Amino acid sequence: MDDNRSTYQKSYRKRHAERHRRISISVSNAEYSALEHMARRENTKVTTLVRDYAFAGLSRTLSVPNELKGELQQLSFLVRNIANNVNQAAHYSHTLRQVADENGLLQQIKKLEETIHAFVQERMKP
Repeated sequence: MDDNRSTYQKSYRKRHAERHRRISISVSNAEYSALEHMARRENTKVTTLVRDYAFAGLSRTLSVPNELKGELQQLSFLVRNIANNVNQAAHYSHTLRQVADENGLLQQIKKLEETIHAFVQERMKP
């Protein structure tokens, strides 16, 4: 039995080594502490966090922390409500055949966009 297990383990390790590569990086203590802090916030291991961030960078996608996802969903809901209000204002303007304060609406939307951008930038800091 032990010989079969030993043979199996040896075979498994060989197959695994053929399919997978190990990468090693060096970071300072301060950098590792920052990674640990982020990993704790994400409820994951440091190695998993680094791997996920590396692949997010490769695919050029943004890796959003879990706590920020909920806040962004709330913001998205509020933006949809605002868009609905803008549509109602447009409908009202078309009904009266005169434009409501279009410039004011566009300024408010631009201000909202800048606020959301600043919020996301601040929250993405380590």
